[in-house]
Amino acid sequence: MNKVNLLFMIFIGIILSLFVGAVDLNDNKSKTIISDIVAVDKFNHLKGFKQIGFSIDYDNIAVEAFDKETLPFSGKKIRNKFKSQNTEIESVYEEIDTSFFNVDEKPVKQTYILRNLLNTKKNIKLNILYEIDSDFIIWNGTKYTISNGHIYFKAFEVKEEIFPGFNETSLTGHTLTFGNNYYDFKDVIDLNYTVSVYSLNNKDYINLEISQDIRGLSEFIVYPVIGWTTRTITTLDNGAHSVFAIDIDKDSDIDVVSAANFNNEIMWYANNGSTPPGWIRRAIDTVAAGPRSVYGIDVDNDSDIDVVSASDSGGIKWYANNGSSPPGWTKHTIATTTNFAFSVFAIDIDSDKDIDVLSASVNDNKIAWYENNGSYPPNWTTHTINTSAINARSVFAIDIDKDNDTDVLSASSVDDKIAWYENKGSIPPNWTARIITTSADSARSVYAIDIDKDNDIDVLSASSLDNKITWYENNGSSPPSWTARNITTSAAGAFAVFAKDIDNDNDIDVLSASGADGRIAWYENNGSSLPGWTVHNISTNCNNAKSVYAIDIDKDNDVDALSACFNDNSINWYESNLTPANSTDLEILEIIPIQVVKDVDMVKDKSGIVRVVVKNKGPLNANAIVNATLDGNLLSVYPGDSATKLINVSKNQTFDFSFNPSTVGTSSIIAEVSVG
Repeated sequence: MNKVNLLFMIFIGIILSLFVGAVDLNDNKSKTIISDIVAVDKFNHLKGFKQIGFSIDYDNIAVEAFDKETLPFSGKKIRNKFKSQNTEIESVYEEIDTSFFNVDEKPVKQTYILRNLLNTKKNIKLNILYEIDSDFIIWNGTKYTISNGHIYFKAFEVKEEIFPGFNETSLTGHTLTFGNNYYDFKDVIDLNYTVSVYSLNNKDYINLEISQDIRGLSEFIVYPVIGWTTRTITTLDNGAHSVFAIDIDKDSDIDVVSAANFNNEIMWYANNGSTPPGWIRRAIDTVAAGPRSVYGIDVDNDSDIDVVSASDSGGIKWYANNGSSPPGWTKHTIATTTNFAFSVFAIDIDSDKDIDVLSASVNDNKIAWYENNGSYPPNWTTHTINTSAINARSVFAIDIDKDNDTDVLSASSVDDKIAWYENKGSIPPNWTARIITTSADSARSVYAIDIDKDNDIDVLSASSLDNKITWYENNGSSPPSWTARNITTSAAGAFAVFAKDIDNDNDIDVLSASGADGRIAWYENNGSSLPGWTVHNISTNCNNAKSVYAIDIDKDNDVDALSACFNDNSINWYESNLTPANSTDLEILEIIPIQVVKDVDMVKDKSGIVRVVVKNKGPLNANAIVNATLDGNLLSVYPGDSATKLINVSKNQTFDFSFNPSTVGTSSIIAEVSVG
């Protein structure tokens, strides 16, 4: 027996002694809890979890002893197998890939595979036990102190009125949180299960008990999840529906604005500038009549950030920031004629250098804009753009056709339509409606930006019934034609889409919020002319996700993400731990046909090419900029090549330069590389 194996057996023996007789379950019968892993030792980012173990009964007989086999595992995946009396259980613990969001704080997915090795049916009861470093938990917004008696929790249904007479039903109450940690049992809600918390011998536990009939020679798989959750800004936004971020109070850090539909509240959260930020909850409006959407911009041209909103029955409002510290707010009505306003956006529509406002409203199928007359405070004139966006859900504006005026886009859910409205440039504008697609099944969100770096504006959509995040490639014609390209078809109940360069590689990535799977995700653009996409989960714990946004929250020069989680009543931010690429990640391998700073004989007036080969040794794709000099004089980039190129991780890239020696003799070529 070698020393490593000996230490491993001692480790397991110590942990087993911690669990024996450690739990008091039904009928006060003490059971042996099988030690599986110690979370803080094997997954040290799981702050707050101490130990994990389980027990098994079958046909009301407690299984007291198992033969244990440790299966091959990696640093991110641990597998154990336990066998006793024709019952086998395999446990797998694996980090969930969250890319560089919370890179040191990844959740752990557990998989328990229960196998019945007999050819007759067994009822098997699995108890999974977690010792936690907390004497309280929060469930459905309520704090529960853990005591000797069991407190039980079950998921339950909630209904959201999407528009009058039409409701959406979803499950909530399937996540226990404590501190910044969570225990998520949403993947067992269709099973015969109980979740409880209790205290015993001065230790606090979460217990998951699942009872299942397993046919002969069959198996059953369970997938609970534990992990380190997001950085929660608030859990008081009842029916959180929209989130936006901008510096509200002019203190050079990013604050957050939210709309809470059930609370009838529009709130802002003052960032206190610490690392990580703390938040002070402050009211903008507490009688906002079902707010659905918020946006921050300087409406009245007084150099501070105002807020605009769309509400179910409150119409379109704007809130004037008085510039004090903290700001006070004055509510102004823009329009009350909208019927179930769902989305708001603000931009200069008519090129008169003031901010106009746009809305999408569900029950009147209307896309409208509100003309700011430039007075202080502004007066507003309502202009209808279109009334055929059936159940209009989202509005956005940007110059689509490169004619130097602002066009408008919409997403509407009943006609599955993404449309754009061409601004004809008149004062006030006239509009021509143009369809991008009618195949976005229950379209919920629209956004526009140049996705493929061809200098025209492409369009993105989120559609909930086909679970799609899609981009529509603009072919650059006038007016544009569009090619639909799926980014994902697995964003269950896709509700919101946003786009920004997340990984600092100079291309546009995409973010989504999807309600049915509670997921905030980003899709990494690989930078090709027709981008390919890699999905990364940011969070799978945003219950009924409604909104996503991205900006640098903590001033560390990377892009963080935010979400509004309707059923959790929460606004969250997700810290990116991206370390931007730097010049030390890039290495000049060679200058062909010569090495760096090597003397060469030049032939007067004979043109040539010098090729610089650069490798990216860093952890991220990097945009490299190469300069080459001959005797101190900057060389020109060879025709058709570029001095700036994206270099993927572990890849090489070549850069070609022209040179034409003016003298006979010995000269030096020097190349330098930097990150763009």
